[in-house]
Amino acid sequence: MESTTLGGNNYKNQNTVTFTSTYEVDWQNHTVKLIGTDSKELILEYNC
Repeated sequence: MESTTLGGNNYKNQNTVTFTSTYEVDWQNHTVKLIGTDSKELILEYNC
Protein backbone atom coordinates (compact mmCIF):
# COMPACT_ATOMS: atom_id res chain seq x y z
CA MET A 1 0.00 0.00 0.00
CA GLU A 2 1.39 3.38 -0.86
CA SER A 3 0.42 6.74 0.60
CA THR A 4 0.61 10.05 -1.25
CA THR A 5 0.04 13.62 -0.06
CA LEU A 6 -1.62 15.95 -2.58
CA GLY A 7 -2.47 19.52 -1.58
CA GLY A 8 -2.57 18.69 2.14
CA ASN A 9 -4.82 15.62 1.68
CA ASN A 10 -3.62 12.05 2.16
CA TYR A 11 -4.58 9.46 -0.43
CA LYS A 12 -3.99 5.72 -0.10
CA ASN A 13 -3.89 3.28 -3.00
CA GLN A 14 -5.00 -0.27 -2.29
CA ASN A 15 -4.69 -2.88 -5.03
CA THR A 16 -7.03 -5.87 -5.09
CA VAL A 17 -6.10 -8.79 -7.34
CA THR A 18 -8.54 -11.51 -8.40
CA PHE A 19 -7.16 -14.82 -9.70
CA THR A 20 -9.24 -17.16 -11.89
CA SER A 21 -8.39 -20.68 -13.08
CA THR A 22 -10.25 -22.73 -15.71
CA TYR A 23 -10.13 -26.53 -15.59
CA GLU A 24 -11.31 -29.32 -17.87
CA VAL A 25 -12.69 -32.28 -15.91
CA ASP A 26 -12.85 -35.76 -17.46
CA TRP A 27 -15.33 -37.51 -15.18
CA GLN A 28 -14.97 -40.85 -17.01
CA ASN A 29 -11.18 -41.07 -16.53
CA HIS A 30 -11.14 -39.05 -13.27
CA THR A 31 -8.60 -36.51 -14.54
CA VAL A 32 -8.40 -32.73 -14.32
CA LYS A 33 -6.49 -30.53 -16.76
CA LEU A 34 -5.66 -26.85 -16.20
CA ILE A 35 -6.84 -24.93 -19.27
CA GLY A 36 -5.78 -21.43 -18.29
CA THR A 37 -5.33 -18.80 -15.60
CA ASP A 38 -6.13 -15.10 -15.46
CA SER A 39 -5.69 -12.26 -12.99
CA LYS A 40 -7.28 -8.84 -12.83
CA GLU A 41 -6.07 -5.95 -10.70
CA LEU A 42 -8.44 -3.32 -9.30
CA ILE A 43 -6.80 -0.15 -7.94
CA LEU A 44 -8.81 1.68 -5.29
CA GLU A 45 -7.88 5.19 -4.21
CA TYR A 46 -9.50 6.84 -1.24
CA ASN A 47 -8.98 10.02 0.74
CA CYS A 48 -8.08 9.58 4.44
